[in-house]
Amino acid sequence: MLVYREDARPVELVDELRRLRASVDDLEASPGIDAALTLLIEIGELEAAVADALAPERDALSPAASLLRTATLDAARIWLAARDGVPHAGTPADVAQPLEALITMDMNALPRRVSLRVSEGFAYYALFPDTYVASARAFADEQRPRSVVCIGLRSIGTSLSAVAAVSLAAQGIPVTSYTVRPRGHPFDRQIVLRDDLAALWQHAAADGAMFLVIDEGPGLSGSSIASSVLHLEQLGVPRERIAILPGADPPAERLRSPAAQDVWRTHRRYIADPAALGLTPQRAFGVREAIDFSAGRWRRHLYGSEAQWPAVQPQHERWKVFVPATDTLLKFVGLGPYGRAAADRAARLHAHGLGPRPDALRNGFLALDYVPGAPLGTGEANVADAGAIGRYIAQVADVFPAPRNPPASVLLHMIETNAGEALGCAASAVRAAVGHLAPLVDDTPGAATDGRMLAHEWVRTTHGLAKVDGLDHHRDHFFPGSQDAAWDLAAAIIELPAGDRERAALVSACRRASGDRTIERRLPFFIAACAAFRLGYCRMAAVAIAGSDDERRFVREAQRYARTLTEALHLPAALPSAP
Repeated sequence: MLVYREDARPVELVDELRRLRASVDDLEASPGIDAALTLLIEIGELEAAVADALAPERDALSPAASLLRTATLDAARIWLAARDGVPHAGTPADVAQPLEALITMDMNALPRRVSLRVSEGFAYYALFPDTYVASARAFADEQRPRSVVCIGLRSIGTSLSAVAAVSLAAQGIPVTSYTVRPRGHPFDRQIVLRDDLAALWQHAAADGAMFLVIDEGPGLSGSSIASSVLHLEQLGVPRERIAILPGADPPAERLRSPAAQDVWRTHRRYIADPAALGLTPQRAFGVREAIDFSAGRWRRHLYGSEAQWPAVQPQHERWKVFVPATDTLLKFVGLGPYGRAAADRAARLHAHGLGPRPDALRNGFLALDYVPGAPLGTGEANVADAGAIGRYIAQVADVFPAPRNPPASVLLHMIETNAGEALGCAASAVRAAVGHLAPLVDDTPGAATDGRMLAHEWVRTTHGLAKVDGLDHHRDHFFPGSQDAAWDLAAAIIELPAGDRERAALVSACRRASGDRTIERRLPFFIAACAAFRLGYCRMAAVAIAGSDDERRFVREAQRYARTLTEALHLPAALPSAP
């Protein structure tokens, strides 16, 4: 099933190097922890992008990649010094030197354009680099290694491995640091090295070095981390000299890769709890009492009965707490540049009457006014509600114009894949039903739309209907990304109207508010796309949380989306297969 979209952002390498060089000057003029963290995140993302471009098939050594590794390590040293209040442990001038060397390098030795990937843990999942400082120090205290080789798994492992490396170096431990890209099927990743890099690791192993594999994972399979560990063993590194610094520590049996299960049972792992380190929204805002709303816990406080609860995949929910004393929601919206972008969007939404009032942004958590009220249920929107929803969709698209991503061809492929796997539908049937609309879709302006129209995100208040979460679904790693406003309208049609009259009111309100006279012609395509995406997501979520009440909720939702997709593609009615 396809639910994740490609989120890489192409940039001209020289332009990005010059922008980062200017950011170094800005940091020197206005030092601070957040500015230092932003520099670390952005340089790490560029290093990963350049390394991927220089080594498309197998990881190897190169002068350009080494310069960027130096820049990321220096940026990590500056951030750590700012965090710990250690003067002169690192200066912006250190980062400037490798960047300037790259800017003046022969461009024939560098890729002209690279694709920057989002550091998902920093952007979405409240993964703090501070925890890797603590993990690295715990490793050093327990193992007392004579030397260490830090191996970061690209993408986010690029900056995380730099943080671990400088933390160990600060304790006087000799450290070398590299990054690699696990390749292949998501459930069977493999590390592929050129001989020069493999020889360096073998030499370090012969000298008694310990090896740290560093990533934000494991994901569903755990195969990326496992492939790195197993490759080290193939190079002759003893098992007891390999340890893992992961972002999570699930039971081995939950990992889909048998190799990962074995690695998880046999290798030391060092992981720090952000709450134990004080990296909580309560600490950031000086709050004593708060109610945890994360991982679907908000449902206990908004619904009278569990029978009313919508399905939730806990791992995909943001960390958030409710502060009753101030009627405030403290929500993780991203570290560094990601948090600032979310805070800016929240301010603009509120200024246009489209979202709750934001307040301070601290350590990735944004304070938002809590919106009291009763969430809508699926198919509960009346005519007045439908009008408000249609106007909201049009206004958001107007306030946040943006290049559209992905194009119609990508969405069409997603529909074909998910309809084929869930319904046994041939790709030709999808193209016959909605493929002819793809050119019309590609000719429409895009926007950073809301991106999700699930009923429970609409709350009926004393002042009318309010959308409580329009910050980040357009920029997460799921479909749709920035997109035609018709996506939101189609999603609203699937989730919200009580009947045909309400659906007509929804479409009419959006058309009038946007002035888009062709939006109805595009709706069949986007209804199929939204239903196919939600069908795929629900099936994936049901598998990930098998055995829970939410698995059963997702199975029911998958059946509903399957019926919608069947109708949208004009297929014979049939019950979908189980996830």
